[in-house]
Amino acid sequence: MNKARVYKINSCIIQKVFSKDYWEFEHRNLQEFLVAKTLSSFSFVEIKNFICVDSKINKTHPSWFNSISFLINILDKNTETYSDLINWLVDYDYEILLKADTDRITLPIKISVFQKYFTN
Repeated sequence: MNKARVYKINSCIIQKVFSKDYWEFEHRNLQEFLVAKTLSSFSFVEIKNFICVDSKINKTHPSWFNSISFLINILDKNTETYSDLINWLVDYDYEILLKADTDRITLPIKISVFQKYFTN
């Protein structure tokens, strides 16, 4: 690839890691948004398989926090996937919901999460 083309690409959203043979996102938030956008087309079970630490631990991997937050915002609130994800997070990793956009979480869920926070 010629230097001019590499420069144009580097000044956009991805950049070549010099002296390495790979590219990376300039800003991690964009990468996390794209992950969430991709996950939004998956079923709840598939999403859970991606975001869990492993199949035996019902807890999200800490590095997935931003992607999960973006996912909550992307999913249609009227879908089963959204409901299943929110309910699962309430049961197993409610801290994520404490920091979610307030307009994306219903009042009963907010109350439940708030109570769990102060009783656990």
